[in-house]
Amino acid sequence: MTLSANIRDGRVRSGSRFAIAAAVAAVALSVMLAWGFTGGEIFQTTTNEDGTYRLDFFTPDRFNRLLHPDMETPGFVRLYRVSDGSIIGTSRVVDFFGGNARVTWLLAMTGQVSVGRDVMFWHVHPVSPSGALLPIQHDLSP
Repeated sequence: MTLSANIRDGRVRSGSRFAIAAAVAAVALSVMLAWGFTGGEIFQTTTNEDGTYRLDFFTPDRFNRLLHPDMETPGFVRLYRVSDGSIIGTSRVVDFFGGNARVTWLLAMTGQVSVGRDVMFWHVHPVSPSGALLPIQHDLSP
């Protein structure tokens, strides 16, 4: 007798029950992973005044939204060097609710890039027009 005939007759064997439960669990897990781990989406991009660094603002994937139910507008930031596309840093997930995403570029003086009150990138070197990394001013002081 086939599995479909066993189910129709209401006589499902324990091995068949396990196979059905495993199949349902596998389908549910794959749907959940596809739904939740699609990656973040860029919702804003900004560059510094000379165009050498770029900040991309992301909304987190659905799974990360479930991990942060207390946040109104969760998001994270990635800092890139434009010349070679390298990632300088990625922030943790923070709340951008209420316009808490104001960017302050303090490259020449302190080598810092701050986003709101919760994100700070340290030791970000200014870049010369030729593309060379320049020292941070406070590193030069005696």
